[in-house]
Amino acid sequence: MICEIAFSFPGIGRDEKMTRSPLASPISGCSSAEIRASATRLTTLDDIKPTRVDPAAGRDAATCFAANRALDGGPLKLGERTVSAGFECASGATVWWQPPPGAGTFFALVAAGTNTPAGQRLTFTVYADGKLAGRSTPLAAGDPPAVLRCAVPGAESLVLRIEGTGGSGTW
Repeated sequence: MICEIAFSFPGIGRDEKMTRSPLASPISGCSSAEIRASATRLTTLDDIKPTRVDPAAGRDAATCFAANRALDGGPLKLGERTVSAGFECASGATVWWQPPPGAGTFFALVAAGTNTPAGQRLTFTVYADGKLAGRSTPLAAGDPPAVLRCAVPGAESLVLRIEGTGGSGTW
């Protein structure tokens, strides 16, 4: 039995076909299969301007949030690694976004900044429509980045906050 698999890539305008070798194990009852790639639905928050930034106590918004750079204007770092996209936020500040329609999952790598005081741990939190959607494990300066993933199906607002008493973190 030979199984033919057609791959269709939007925007290319033609199908690429691959014929399964008769020497490979057969796929039971398969005469043809189709796999279609779809456009990505990934939207990065650093491409979208926040709708609001509530600064940490005693600070102004301009010193509490920076997209694609560090708060001090230098290169953005995720742990020890320099990254080109993301944002740094002071602990205690709250950043609001209106996600694109159809948002389903929030995903970020998060890390405490090197300016986080010794002994201090930061917790990264995500709220969807006012309800807690996800929370990272507590992270200290020097800890490796952690994955923060949570479901936010159909959320009309996302609120990101770093809980802690000092320092900053990178999303």
